[in-house]
Amino acid sequence: MRLARYTLTTALALLLAGAAHAQQRTSPPSTIGITPTFQYAAPLFRNQDVVRDLNLTPDQINRLSQETNRLQTRYSADYNRLNDRDRPARVRELMRTYDEQWLRSAGKVLNQQQLDRYRQLQLQNSGFEAFSDPDVQRRLALTEEQQQQLRQLSEQMARERPNVPTGDRSRVDDGLRRWRDYQDQARERTNRILNERQLQMWREMTGAPYTLPPTGPTPAPGGTGR
Repeated sequence: MRLARYTLTTALALLLAGAAHAQQRTSPPSTIGITPTFQYAAPLFRNQDVVRDLNLTPDQINRLSQETNRLQTRYSADYNRLNDRDRPARVRELMRTYDEQWLRSAGKVLNQQQLDRYRQLQLQNSGFEAFSDPDVQRRLALTEEQQQQLRQLSEQMARERPNVPTGDRSRVDDGLRRWRDYQDQARERTNRILNERQLQMWREMTGAPYTLPPTGPTPAPGGTGR
């Protein structure tokens, strides 16, 4: 994972994701699970590049881990009580509530600069799911038509998502190249949906783009102009 260079010539944070998030918002793909039926994505603060970017201390990481474990246990129990009929919508609502609670807890651990940047990275890491967040829709003033277009684009990009193999170095390098091309396509296609004012707002909300590894949900544009 590396910090991408912020340029206005690149296409649109990863939003999609990726979300993210991270604490990613889609039916949560993940590396750490509290129960067999509900899993969470590995939190961003456990990534060493994010640790360096935010200049996190060992004590902060430990406190964030404690809060993460506490909240994940709580919301896993809530998830397991959902019925099948309204599960998809309720999962999205549950994850948004989890993210909000987590950020409130993180505000007691991180300084304001760290928290602001973490919010940006989390939004980038949410995946296209970020565009379904009511607050994001409000701040971007997304129309019904744009929301529908973004949902369709999310589904299309999910179908086109490349597989990045592990093992043989040449296959991994080729997979990563295809992954970068895939991200560029997602950003370029999103640029065609958002207008200039929305793109500017998105840049302010997500900050400098962060290039995520090929895990989790489809990446959303990290915020650049057309």
